[in-house]
Amino acid sequence: LDSTQSFAANLLASLRATLDYLPAIREIVPGPLDTIVSFLALMAFVFFVRDSHVQTPRSAKITAWIVGAFSAIYFAGMIALRTRVEFDALNVRLLAPAFLPVMAGFIVAGAVHITARVRTIAIAVLVPAFAAGTLAGNQIPWRGVNEPSLRSSALVSEAERLLREYPGTPILSTKASLLATQLGFDQPIYWTPPTRLPRLDANERAILLIAQGDDNQGPSPAIPATALPLVRTPEVRGWLLTGPLESRR
Repeated sequence: LDSTQSFAANLLASLRATLDYLPAIREIVPGPLDTIVSFLALMAFVFFVRDSHVQTPRSAKITAWIVGAFSAIYFAGMIALRTRVEFDALNVRLLAPAFLPVMAGFIVAGAVHITARVRTIAIAVLVPAFAAGTLAGNQIPWRGVNEPSLRSSALVSEAERLLREYPGTPILSTKASLLATQLGFDQPIYWTPPTRLPRLDANERAILLIAQGDDNQGPSPAIPATALPLVRTPEVRGWLLTGPLESRR
């Protein structure tokens, strides 16, 4: 399928994912503050406590160039691919292969170029901080599709109602991950492109659910005249589609 996102939109999503990946204390202090604090701490760790007597081995420089080239190529390739082909919006999960080597390189470079005393202090601070962040993350639901408060959202509530009223009828939505996580992965819930209608054979039917106000939704597809309106609220629109229906924007 052709992508529904422009190059600028994918670049913006990539930059947003970069900021989301940067923080080392995000689980403890979520929000803009953790990005600022983490970035300043990383800069200070690498540049302001360096041991000027330590020389970087040539092999380390070559490795850094290789890692940097890999990350840059992967990052640029994902943006180009997402601009051409339709799949999940670029996020931390998809771009992690580019982020992880660079972040690990920064930490290793910093650890090599600081004095033994500062290295001991850094380990004493960072290990408990990461442990506390992990524990906090395990106690608080991930701020994503499995957050308990989303169970009462309009989209999930409408999908749950329609599953009861139309048992066995597939539900198509750009928010399929959210719906499946909240309502069960054994339910007939499937992802659909945001601007394209699905293809249905004769005697087939499906429910199309669209979340209103979704920045990633894009322009809604042209709904056929044969579609039966099921949901029309400020938050959610829904139709019962019947076949035969050709896939189209």
